[in-house]
Amino acid sequence: MVALPGRPGNLTPEEEVKLKQFWRMTLKVTGVDLGEVTSLPDTTSTINEDLSSLAGDKKRKSLFGRKSKVESKSAPEDDKYGQTKEYQEALATTSPDEFRRALWRNSKNENPDAILLRFLRARKWDLQKALVMMISTLQWRAKTMKIEEEIVFKGELSSLEDERSNDQAVSKEGSDFLSQMRKGKSYVHGMDREGRPVTWVRVRLHHGGEQSDSSIERFTVHIFETTRLLINPPSDTGDLFFDMSGFSMANMDYTPVKFMIKCFEANYPESLGVCLIYKAPWIFQGFWKIISRWLDPVVASKIHFTNSIKDLEPWVDRSQVPQEMGGDSPYVYHYIEPHEGENDLMKDVATRKKLEAERAEIGEEFERLTIEWIKGADVNARRQQLAAKMKQQYWKLDPYVRARSLYDRLGVLSPDGKIDWSNAIHPISEKPATSDSGTTNGVAIAGAATGTAVGATALAANEKVAKTAYREPDSDNESLASFKTGIEHWEDAEESVPNGTAVKQSIPNGIATNSSAKFGTAAAVATGAGVVGSVMMNGTSLVHNRTPATPVKSGQISSPTSPTKSIASVYSNAGTQTWDPRDASTQTLPQNLPFRSR
Repeated sequence: MVALPGRPGNLTPEEEVKLKQFWRMTLKVTGVDLGEVTSLPDTTSTINEDLSSLAGDKKRKSLFGRKSKVESKSAPEDDKYGQTKEYQEALATTSPDEFRRALWRNSKNENPDAILLRFLRARKWDLQKALVMMISTLQWRAKTMKIEEEIVFKGELSSLEDERSNDQAVSKEGSDFLSQMRKGKSYVHGMDREGRPVTWVRVRLHHGGEQSDSSIERFTVHIFETTRLLINPPSDTGDLFFDMSGFSMANMDYTPVKFMIKCFEANYPESLGVCLIYKAPWIFQGFWKIISRWLDPVVASKIHFTNSIKDLEPWVDRSQVPQEMGGDSPYVYHYIEPHEGENDLMKDVATRKKLEAERAEIGEEFERLTIEWIKGADVNARRQQLAAKMKQQYWKLDPYVRARSLYDRLGVLSPDGKIDWSNAIHPISEKPATSDSGTTNGVAIAGAATGTAVGATALAANEKVAKTAYREPDSDNESLASFKTGIEHWEDAEESVPNGTAVKQSIPNGIATNSSAKFGTAAAVATGAGVVGSVMMNGTSLVHNRTPATPVKSGQISSPTSPTKSIASVYSNAGTQTWDPRDASTQTLPQNLPFRSR
């Protein structure tokens, strides 16, 4: 595989000199003793003077003992995100060891040279501007967003736990994050013609004010960080595909757009391959005039408006485009909920520390060889071997520092870092349900699925679960469900589900359905097993047919005791009998309790 220009393995002599100079500056910032490095031409006098106070000053609280020349100058005119100020504040409040840790944690499975080269390319090989950008980015990751501790380490399961919290604010934040995952507001699947992963954004599913700004930012960064792991070299960027079909004024929200632009331009430099805006209606033109003024020219040059599958052909083959967008890909987004125990390795602190120490040792050897390389020694081949070793070692460390994501549960991302998009079509973490799924009165519900609901036609007991499709409605008048039985695609689900076909994960947790699967119908079904009693119908009661259940409040969860216990849940007006679909793991239905959808 031939590396792209300006990447490790494909640098001009001038670019290699710039990389050496940038490594010299970076190692000084991170407190590494460089010894005598005199072989490089000095084109960085301002920065070097600023960094000179590093030598021998191990006890200082800030990087500089005096005001730097960078600080004494006004910010450059092109510093649209105020990174010069962030850089100054970071140097004043962050120790070299903290910078060093942040740098190596950010490298993950990527060649360390590639990390530095992203900043150099983004700042047109200007060393001073590249350093300002890198330091402010490391500070943003570590102190502002707390990416490693709050987003990567805690992940989706933590949000599910937060959603179940009795603290209303905590619960809302968790629910806001997961609602975006469950809807599939944006998700990663497949590749473009250059082998870059594609993030599909279904703009019609976003409504301003539905989620907090903080949860939207967290969701956005979660997608960024996950996509980084789904990039296969020599590709080192990803694509954005904005599906604008069904767009209305209600979907426009400038705040998350600004945040995403800042991420690409300031915090994830050189990460965007192309951005395709698909089927934008005429009303978007006014919004675009505003948005386009915020864009850096380099980012703007990567944006293309398209109106048909044919328009997409230069970038994405139709086999990779989902059918709902007019392509041929059989993939339909389906969120698999996090499950207890999937992050158990993260509790093994001893092993994590051992692997972190192993990684630190490789990093120190890489730094030592980098210093020799800067001095002129012919050791770059050994450096690249260490970079490859560090990448392999990351995947040993990964399950101890990163919570599992949807793409781990799908089997798209394997434990050794290999990527297989075909597993998303037939997810390996969900197996067909058998007779163990539990059935009563002929109604079969898939055993392993969360948020399952079926219509009025009884399903034959013990049928295996068919792969299903789900998409959000375009309006309240459209069906919430879309079933795929393996033969037919049920666009509107006006008919009942065919007899003898078991369905899983067709409706999100807590959404009701009747025979027509229309919006706002009678009851909701949660995780797995069989529904006790009569078939759900709009506006009717569910007959319990078993021992009446004790009223259950939100937050009370227990494990199933037998297949005869219903795993259905409702949301009612019956005082303390508030049945939250998120908490319904085993509860039986109260006798003759009327229901409405949540």
